[in-house]
Amino acid sequence: MRTLLLAALACASVAGCGGGDEKHEQSQREALDGVLSSFSDQASNPKSLKVWFTAGKAPADKDLKAYQNKMYMVADEPTVDGTTATASVQITNEKTGSEIGKLTWTFAKDGEKWKIVSAPLR
Repeated sequence: MRTLLLAALACASVAGCGGGDEKHEQSQREALDGVLSSFSDQASNPKSLKVWFTAGKAPADKDLKAYQNKMYMVADEPTVDGTTATASVQITNEKTGSEIGKLTWTFAKDGEKWKIVSAPLR
């Protein structure tokens, strides 16, 4: 009985022993990947992409069509400096799965959310 009680006390003192209220703190890479995933999902309607850019940084409507039929994801760990970030973004052709390349995109925090500042395709 004493052994069982000691084991229970030891388990209770160790974090993660059966759940709890631990919050998963999202990494900056996960946050940027989330932005890019949503951006990819909405690329079929180019005008909807403007919400993913910081104010005044969205390309012209005619240029937003170039983002269609592509998938975007963070290729390497981003460099974060306060409310700005730079990330190498892997761009893939959505239809063929072929890799288009990696380009450097920049991001800025708008409140608690990351938004795109610069998203070159070449």
